[in-house]
Amino acid sequence: MLTAIEEGELDETQLATLRKEWQLAGGKTPVIGLTGTGGAGKSSVTDELMNRFLQHFPEMRIAVISVDPTRRRTGGALLGDRIRMNSLRSPRVFMRSMATRRQNAAINLVLKDCVAFLRGQGYDLVMVETAGIGQSDSEIVDLVDFPVYVMTSDFGAPSQLEKIDMIDYAELVVLNKFDKRGAEDALRDVRKQWKRNRTAFTMKDEDVPVYPTIASQFNDPGVSWMFANLCRLVKAKLQPNSAHCDFAPNVDTALKEPRATVLIPGARTRYLAEIAEQGRHINTAIERQAEAADRAQSYWQSLRDLEDPDLPRQLDLYDPHHLMLQRAPATPAAARTNTPPAANAAPAATAARSCSSGSRPWANAPTAAARCRKNAASPPRWTAAWSPCASVTTTR
Repeated sequence: MLTAIEEGELDETQLATLRKEWQLAGGKTPVIGLTGTGGAGKSSVTDELMNRFLQHFPEMRIAVISVDPTRRRTGGALLGDRIRMNSLRSPRVFMRSMATRRQNAAINLVLKDCVAFLRGQGYDLVMVETAGIGQSDSEIVDLVDFPVYVMTSDFGAPSQLEKIDMIDYAELVVLNKFDKRGAEDALRDVRKQWKRNRTAFTMKDEDVPVYPTIASQFNDPGVSWMFANLCRLVKAKLQPNSAHCDFAPNVDTALKEPRATVLIPGARTRYLAEIAEQGRHINTAIERQAEAADRAQSYWQSLRDLEDPDLPRQLDLYDPHHLMLQRAPATPAAARTNTPPAANAAPAATAARSCSSGSRPWANAPTAAARCRKNAASPPRWTAAWSPCASVTTTR
C-alpha cells in the first residue's frame, strides 16, 4: 500500500475512502515527528527512543517512516537512515524509507497519507524522521501530533536562534552531541530562547523542555531523561489509549545530564603528539650519528691514503701508547732562540740579578721595552720570545 501511495496508483476517490477508514482505525495512535539540521543525529536519537520504548513496553509495536532528500543533480536518494538504527532487528518494529522526490523540501508530498495508513494498522506509535532542514522549515508540524526538534551546539551566535522556526513549534527540543565544546553555553542560550518565544520568563531552567543528550553513547542518562519527559508530555497532550503502552516508563533519572565517557585522560590527550615528537627526536639523533660515522669513515680513508703505519682497523681506536710516543720531545730553550747561548748568558744573568733586587730591568733596556710594546700592540702570535725576567724563553 505504501508503494501504491508513493507511485500515485490510487485516484482521489479511492484515497478519500481509505482516509476515512484509516482515521477511524487509528485516530488515537500518537505520531511523533523528529526533525532538525543535517548531521544533528536525528537517526541516532530515533534509534535510542525506539530502543527504550521496546525495553520498557515489551508488547509495543512501532512504525517508523524515514525521509531522505532527493539530490537535484542525479535525482537519487541515499535512504541510509536505517544504517544508524540498531533496533530494527526487533520484529515489533516496521520501518519504511522514502525519498522527498523533490528539491528544497524535507518531506514527501504523500507523507500525510503514509502516516495515516500506518496509524490505521494497529501500531501503538508512529515515528516520522524528516530530512535535514534549515532555519525556516517547519512542515513536519502539520503532519504529526508531537514535533521534536533535534539540534546541536553548532548554531552560531545566540542571535541565530531567533531565526529557527522549530523552536517556536517544537514540543520538545533535543540538544544532541552535548560532548562538544561550548555545549553547556548552547544549552543555556536555547533555554533562554525557548522562554523568550513563549514569554515564560519565570519558568525554571530544569522545567524547560530542552534536554541535552549524547545519542551515540551507550545508555546515555541524557537520552533517558529526555525519554521520560517525552512520554510524560505525550501522555499529557494526546492521552493515548493503547493497550500495550501506557507511556509511563519506570526509568532511573537520578542522572539528568549526559557525561561523556573519557577514553583518554585529560593529561594524555596529546599522547599521539608526544609519540610523534619522540620519534622525531630519535630520527634526529640517528641522523647526527650517521653524519659522525660518515666523517669518521672519511678520516679513516684519508689516513689510509697517507699510509699511516699505526692506523687501526675501522671503528677501532688508536693505541694510547702510540699516541704518546708520537709527541715531539721538548726542545732546549737555547735552541729555540735565534741568539747563540753564549750571547744570551750575560743578559740572562743581568735579568736575574735585577729581578732579585726588585728593579725593572727593561728600564735600562730600550730594545726589550720596545719589543714588549710592539708585542702588546700587535695580535697574539705563537712566536718564541725572550723574557727579561727569566733565563728561559716562553711562547706567546
